[in-house]
Amino acid sequence: MITALYFIAAGWTYVGTPKFSAGTTSCESLFIDSNGNLYLAYQDGRNGPATVMKYTNTGSTGWTSVGNPGFSAELILNVVYETKATYPIISSTKTLL
Repeated sequence: MITALYFIAAGWTYVGTPKFSAGTTSCESLFIDSNGNLYLAYQDGRNGPATVMKYTNTGSTGWTSVGNPGFSAELILNVVYETKATYPIISSTKTLL
């Protein structure tokens, strides 16, 4: 299960609901796009190799899946951060789709 937090002067605060992922996670990567949107990509232990979530502050957890959870055929290795990008770019050494 994954939890995101941010620090403000008073201390650490949750970003959305704690433990919002469907199952275990690994290789988590955080991405903030040029519009300030927060994304989290990770290897998804329940839905499949890769899931990308976007923080929207809506719904039951505050996080919304970008595309289908577990969308890739292979495990993700990295999320590329580009300061002018408006979406996360993920990479792998194998075919993702």
